[in-house]
Amino acid sequence: MDLGSKIKELRIAKGMTQKKLAKLLHVSNSTLSSYENNRYEPPLHLLCKIADLFEVPTDYLLGRTRLHQSFHILNNKINDNYTVGHLMNKIISLDVQNQEEILYYTEYRLHRSNQVKTDKKKGQKPDRS
Repeated sequence: MDLGSKIKELRIAKGMTQKKLAKLLHVSNSTLSSYENNRYEPPLHLLCKIADLFEVPTDYLLGRTRLHQSFHILNNKINDNYTVGHLMNKIISLDVQNQEEILYYTEYRLHRSNQVKTDKKKGQKPDRS
């Protein structure tokens, strides 16, 4: 996805109008429209401001990563001893087979978590297996 489409997608996801975003960026509506339609690219200082407004890394806007969470998430605490960044470093240090096992387990836990949420909405007691 190109830069303009990402800006537009993020703006819409936040429920923001072009007029509102243009005002926050101190540009005209037509300038913002030119960015969203890839006629022009925003200058570096605006690219950084857009990233900050939508809490995404500039690398995401530039297509250098698919990670759209801000890198600040790496500082989020999991418990008293570990942050998300610590966990990622531990996973990266593993061989591919072990990384795949963690991936499969994570997908399983996400699936189970979604099942529990669905069961609660239906008024059913969650299966604890």
